[in-house]
Amino acid sequence: MERAAEIDLTDPIITGMVELDDGRLPEADGEIVVSPGLAERGHGIGSTIRLGDGAREATVAGVASRPNYYGDSDFVVAPPGGS
Repeated sequence: MERAAEIDLTDPIITGMVELDDGRLPEADGEIVVSPGLAERGHGIGSTIRLGDGAREATVAGVASRPNYYGDSDFVVAPPGGS
């Protein structure tokens, strides 16, 4: 299970903070974007991930990185109101 943050990746304030590497941004409820680390461990585009307490599932629509973040952490991003 992974925890998800709800972020509007189309909001101009986010520009440069999260960069789409592959696939697309979430367009429908139940779609998410994951970090490259999660994608490399089998959670790539088209796969399903359980979120939060495991009661919700989401499908990976894209892979994104945080170019200005120098840590090594995985993340899941869902659009506001999604997943």
